[in-house]
Amino acid sequence: MKDTKASLRRFARNVFYFHLGWILMVFIGTLVETFYRPYAHVQIWIIIGTALFQLLGQGHCPLTYLENSLLEKSAPEKVYWDQKTHEASFVRYCLKKFLGISAPKGTTTISLIVILIISTLILLFE
Repeated sequence: MKDTKASLRRFARNVFYFHLGWILMVFIGTLVETFYRPYAHVQIWIIIGTALFQLLGQGHCPLTYLENSLLEKSAPEKVYWDQKTHEASFVRYCLKKFLGISAPKGTTTISLIVILIISTLILLFE
């Protein structure tokens, strides 16, 4: 049983790092495309994929659900979703945990929209 919990915790941690890497790629990619225009073609697909994945989770990233459900089974004290509604935001969680910033609900969606607009403008004015 202890090995199972440790494996689930490790899997949850790997999901967390993958998720963090992806989010950083989205944000840093926006900077990269401003200086290296050809990257805008890659960035736009990354953003569209992220938005579609968000829609798949009905406004919440399925990776957040996966990570929290794994944590619920292995380390319940680490879960960062609302226990009743299962609402969670990975971006808001990271902003709070690592930077001490309390971001409002909808921060992830607004960020994606802004990044999509910036990337589209870069592609149009290339």
